[in-house]
Amino acid sequence: MKKGVIIITAIVIILILFSILAYFFFGREINIDEIVDSDGDWLSDEKEIEIGTDPNKYDTDGDLFSDGREYYSIFPDEFEKECFKKSNGKTICI
Repeated sequence: MKKGVIIITAIVIILILFSILAYFFFGREINIDEIVDSDGDWLSDEKEIEIGTDPNKYDTDGDLFSDGREYYSIFPDEFEKECFKKSNGKTICI
């Protein structure tokens, strides 16, 4: 009887830990209205820092193409995974 309770308790603890880890690695919900795109180039400030462009310049390298346009022309598959419409109608990419 005692051995069965210990096994069930261990299983429950493992499932709880797995659920917590799964939430942090896979299940975080993103509130797209809180994502900041200071220069309006379709790349979030966080994404621009990650890829090395200036979050305050629409066109970091001055070639007349927005940073977002350049990034998503190089990585077109990322656009569908990372871009969303905000409640104000503007597109934001994370």
